[in-house]
Amino acid sequence: DGRVDGVRIRSDEPNWLDDGAYTLGICTYAIVDGSQALVYDTHISLAHARFIRRTLEEMGVTSIRVVLSHWHDDHIAGNEVFQDCEIIANSLTASALERGRAEIEGG
Repeated sequence: DGRVDGVRIRSDEPNWLDDGAYTLGICTYAIVDGSQALVYDTHISLAHARFIRRTLEEMGVTSIRVVLSHWHDDHIAGNEVFQDCEIIANSLTASALERGRAEIEGG
């Protein structure tokens, strides 16, 4: 269902993100063809994204492209793990990500 054993994002106490959202499932997929992979959304956390990347690399994948469905955190939170990869997004998602980056870098 998308969870990483022992990893809770928000708190040890019951909360929607750790306990509710996961029951809906997270839509992160990878299509692998030899040494290439296309990853659909980068997941809900850096820990989850690292798991995906590590798994792909263990499968022999050396080239990764990422497609982002939209800019919500539960779809882009792992982007940092794929910063060296081509990221494909529609113009609205790209604009939202750029605005967010400018706000973060601007303090």
